[in-house]
Formats: sequence, structure tokens, C-alpha cells
Amino acid sequence: MIHEDRRSIPLQWGMLLFLFLLMPLCHIFSFSLEPMSVSVSDTGTGTVATFRLVNDSQERIALRIRITTREMAEDGTETNKDVPESTFLVFPARFVLEKGAQQALKVQWRGGPVGSTERAFRIVAEQVPVVFEKAQGSGITLLFKYVGALYVVPPKASPADISVSSVEGTSEKGVGGFLVRLENRGGTHGILVDTVLQISQDGQKKFILATSALTAMEGQNVLAGMTRRFFIPFSEAREGQRYEGLVTYNAER
Repeated sequence: MIHEDRRSIPLQWGMLLFLFLLMPLCHIFSFSLEPMSVSVSDTGTGTVATFRLVNDSQERIALRIRITTREMAEDGTETNKDVPESTFLVFPARFVLEKGAQQALKVQWRGGPVGSTERAFRIVAEQVPVVFEKAQGSGITLLFKYVGALYVVPPKASPADISVSSVEGTSEKGVGGFLVRLENRGGTHGILVDTVLQISQDGQKKFILATSALTAMEGQNVLAGMTRRFFIPFSEAREGQRYEGLVTYNAER
């Protein structure tokens, strides 16, 4: 018999084992929200977005819909607060969805013109703990929540314009690399795809980092007018030194 040190088992496996053992005791309800990202106009007929919710579970579920603000820090951490009810019209905002059923959801922007820059929000679809029938036996109910992206875009908003604002050699957890700040000076958000980063110093090209080396940056969202910060591991970066950077990408919306 082979004996293993239990402390060497990764925490993830412990959590998976816990969830596996817990499943027979749980009433698991699930649903889906489509699409996960929508843009609407700030005026005119394009102010309305349509979503679809599907109950994939074998039980009826109660749902509520909320719209929140979306502020993003440099490290990507979001701050979300419920918007005033007058900002968006959501119909229906609360409803019951039978098993296997679908529900169309209308969301209309009512906040008026937003100027020249896109505004970012979150649409939150979440289950509420309503008991319709007495469950067989005892257990735990797992409630689901979907968080989608909702953008209000003025007609003359400029495309995303993401550029490098600073590059500095640094280290994190003993690993050397570049601390790169990207700034979006455009009027709409941009999602970085097929990103390539060129690093230079004193006008001399030094390094070209392909998409495979930019996993921390690839696929990330840079909101309009916002700055994002990324640590890119790179053994040849010199801590404390400043560099110049040029980023190229395909911006998805």
C-alpha cells in the first residue's frame, strides 16, 4: 500500500471532493442568460435590448433582474452598485420560470444622452430563495447568478484606442517581469485579442512579446477612459528600470 502525504494534495482537489460529497444533499437549480454582452444606443429606437433566460433545471425557479454600475480598478477589480430604477426599464424584473421554460427580457435605457463616451453597466440575473413546494428530505439549495455586460453607446463614440502608458521592470513573488499599464483613450471599450507587446528602451527595440507570453493581458477588457495594469513575467526585465511599450491587438466589442 502506498501512503501519501495528505498535505501534498492540492486544495482544488479537496474542494472538488467536498462538492462531490455534497451533491446528494443539494437541490441544484440552474438557468442561462443570453446574450452575455449587449450594446444599446443612448437615444432613439436602439435603446432597447432583448435577453433570453432559460430554466435548465427540473424545478420552477424565481428570478429577479438588476442593473448595476460598473467601475473597474487598474487590477481589473470591479465596483458595482444598483442603479436608480429610473435609469433602466426592466420587464419583467421579477418572475417565475417553470422547468424547461424560456422568458424574453426587455431592458430599455432611460437615462438620456451620455455624451461622447460609452457607459458600462452590469445586468444581473439571480435566483431568489422562494420555496414553491416542500422538498423531499432535507438539504441545501444552491442558487445561481448570471452577470452580463450592458453598454450604452452614444452615436458618435470613437472606437477603442488602447495604448501603453508606462512600462516598468519589477518582480512579483520572486518572478521578474514588466509592469505594463494600458490606457483606453477611445470612446468605447475594447477586448484585447491577438495581442503583441513591443518593449524598447532609450529608443532601441529590445523585446517583442507574442500573444502566448501575454496570458495576463489576452482577452481582457479595457473600458473607455480607463487604465488597466498587468504583470507580464519576463526573465530579462530589469527591476526598477523604465521602458517604452507599443501594443498591437484586434479589439473586440
